[in-house]
This record gives sequence, structure tokens and C-alpha cells, in this order.
Amino acid sequence: MRRGLLPFLICIYGCAVQNADLNESLDDSYVQLNFQNCEPANEYKFLELILPPGYRMTKAEEHGFCEYRFEYKDESILYISSNTFSGSKLNYENRLKYNIKTYSKNRSKSDTIRNDGVEEDKKYWLEWINGSYTVGYINAVDTTKFIQALESVRLIQNPQ
Repeated sequence: MRRGLLPFLICIYGCAVQNADLNESLDDSYVQLNFQNCEPANEYKFLELILPPGYRMTKAEEHGFCEYRFEYKDESILYISSNTFSGSKLNYENRLKYNIKTYSKNRSKSDTIRNDGVEEDKKYWLEWINGSYTVGYINAVDTTKFIQALESVRLIQNPQ
């Protein structure tokens, strides 16, 4: 049993996480994210935002939902997800402290839900469901740069 578990876990991780792109620029960067083949079918195909410098980008997919993660050297992570029902697994434990497991499927696309708090190590977390997409961060010391990035998100139907 033990011999079969390791290859299985490697396959699961490799199948779910793709495209680790490193951006070591010293300037903020404009990023366009592709959500064309992600659940649920949304009114947008792409999202764009302006990110603080120095991140490593990965894309995770689970049950058809897509999530882009931007990991920084200080271990903070900013994310954008198409999953507006369960949010991100990254913030599951933080939401659970407030007894939030999932979000209602019966809300309108214009509804906004925002949850945030302080983790045990005095770092900040946030999850913000903004109509048809979810954004958030974990392990943040300086939230200002992340709030600015999250507020810069724009929906795009056809990129230029």
C-alpha cells in the first residue's frame, strides 16, 4: 500500500497544478488570466489585474474550476478563482473558524461577499466573492499591495 501511495500523490499534484511561472520584475505587472475552459460558464473569458512584483504563478484546476495563485517570497499568496461556491482551499481553515464551509448558490451574480481576518501567526487573510469570481490572499503581512491588486481586477470577454 505504501509503495503505491507516493506515485498516486505525485500524479494528483502534477495533474492539478500547472505552469509555475516566475516573475522577478521590480515593477508591478499587468497580468491577463485565461478562464475560457473553466466552470462555471461565465460572462467573461479572461480576467486582468495589476500585481505587485516578485511572484511565482501557478494554475490549479479542480472539478472544472480554475484558480490562479501568485506566491511571494514572504510566503503570502494571492489567488483568483472561478469557484464562487466553495471559495479557495487555501482559505478553507480560515473560513471554517467562522463556520463558513460554502457559499449559497442561490445568490445573484451581482452579490458580493467578503470575509477576512487575522491568522494565528498574526498574518492576514481575505476571501472576496465578487459576483462571478473569487479573489483572496493568505499569509499577508502588508495587505495594501494585495487590496490594490484585487481592486484592479477587470472582466474581459475578448482580449486585445
